[in-house]
Amino acid sequence: MKQIKQTNVVTHDFITAFVIKVLNFAKKNKSAIFIILALVLLAGAGTMLYCNHKENVYQESWKAYFMATTAEGEGAQAAALELESKFPTETPTYLYVYYQAEELYKEGQYAQAAQVYENLLSAKNKEIAALAGVSLATSYYAAGQYDKALSAAQNFLKEGEDHYAAAQAYQVLAMAQEKLGKNEEAKATYTLITERFSGGYFDAFAKNKIKTLK
Repeated sequence: MKQIKQTNVVTHDFITAFVIKVLNFAKKNKSAIFIILALVLLAGAGTMLYCNHKENVYQESWKAYFMATTAEGEGAQAAALELESKFPTETPTYLYVYYQAEELYKEGQYAQAAQVYENLLSAKNKEIAALAGVSLATSYYAAGQYDKALSAAQNFLKEGEDHYAAAQAYQVLAMAQEKLGKNEEAKATYTLITERFSGGYFDAFAKNKIKTLK
């Protein structure tokens, strides 16, 4: 019991001494304290302003995206230019560009679509960058550029092996291998698809390919 009381006294004395030292320092260094307080307030205000700015940019970029996707004729082109010039690294802009590439692909302009997808690989939005990666591989394949399709699919799978679009990337990889005469590699990739993505379209497609490959 005595040892416990002594410990409490020591702790109390230590805290008291520390508080006294802090108070004495504040009295002797009033200007320094004011400077520190000012810096803390400025930091807080700066953080608040930054958050407000980010929120404004977020709202304005989505507003610009809406204008770009709903306007018609020359108005649509002007709205798209405003979106891309004012908010080049915001998600709505990346999304708009991605859908433009999708339209090019649907129109059969595979090489042009591939160029847009390639530009999106460096997008700050990682999900759009990932989707652009697998779409790039698909576009190269559709354009008959099988070497590039193979490389693009492999690049995607280096980091996106567990991505929900991985099955499509493996399918493009296998088809590109097949087109390049790499039948054994293609068969191995198709087999991997049946093992990892059983029960769906990609599984059925791969099983059928394995039967036809010699």
